[in-house]
Amino acid sequence: MATDARPVAQKYTLASGLEGFAAAAAAVQLAQCGLEIAASLTKIRRKVLEAPARFAQYHRQFEQVVITAKRIEQNPALQIPEVHSHISETLREVRSVQHTIEKFSNSSNKRRYWKAITGNSERKVIESLEGVHRTMSELCRFVEITSAERLIHLQSGVDYLVSQATERPSCAGAVVPYRKRPEKRRKRKAKARSAAKDASRRQTSSSQMSSTADIPVSLKTGSHVVRGGTFINCALTTLGNTASASTPRDTPNAPLMKGHIFENIKFVEPRGLHIGNTGPGSEGHEVINPDVQRGTGVVIGDYSDVGIKRESFEKMSNPAAVRPS
Repeated sequence: MATDARPVAQKYTLASGLEGFAAAAAAVQLAQCGLEIAASLTKIRRKVLEAPARFAQYHRQFEQVVITAKRIEQNPALQIPEVHSHISETLREVRSVQHTIEKFSNSSNKRRYWKAITGNSERKVIESLEGVHRTMSELCRFVEITSAERLIHLQSGVDYLVSQATERPSCAGAVVPYRKRPEKRRKRKAKARSAAKDASRRQTSSSQMSSTADIPVSLKTGSHVVRGGTFINCALTTLGNTASASTPRDTPNAPLMKGHIFENIKFVEPRGLHIGNTGPGSEGHEVINPDVQRGTGVVIGDYSDVGIKRESFEKMSNPAAVRPS
């Protein structure tokens, strides 16, 4: 059975190779004819006064013929039987219009007005050019569709190979390779964190910071990272999550609410700023190098309840209400 299938496969491969060669050869001929017709149209536009404006469009059309033909000639993926069929039809139309245009352009050496040209000459030139316009449009459209399909197929293969070469699979077209953090980088980051604690105390005075949050900052690795950024004149701003009132009581830890890293964030004249989460089981952030300038009502930490947070901010926004009598 295998011995019978082998000649068929060889025959199919040979036929495909011949079709590709024929398509490439036809593309070469099409490009050559396109160049010759473009030159003839230029000659007509110079010799015939007040020629229709459509001639300029036809000239651009044949420039596109040359570009498309060269694209097929240089791209083996486009040298398929279907493209060859479209090229052959376009080539027949192009040769026909080439004969008509050359006959028309060589009929006289005198410059003439287009309005003076009547009868079959005018009609044949326009009809032949319109015929090429139709077939050329079909060829270009088919080439674009074929190119898009080949590109999608190629991209799928590339995505598969990349996903196999990485430790994590690709998701939604995005490949996330696994990179092991070097030991030096880990030590450098630990040192930076240690220095950040002192820097945060130096950069932010106690008059600008509030400790009204009833859960202190916990230095844990965060599930979200916010690095860099400057906020100017922001009011009632919260960097963090707020647990919904519908959070089930049997899931007090709320793991998705935990752990953010806020690093090198600058605030200028904030009014009511909270860096942290609100809700049960929402603690666990790392705040590195916060820079708060001329701020009022600034809180770094987590609130266990929305009500406590609201009460805290009301006190800060109305300090006269909490002054001892």
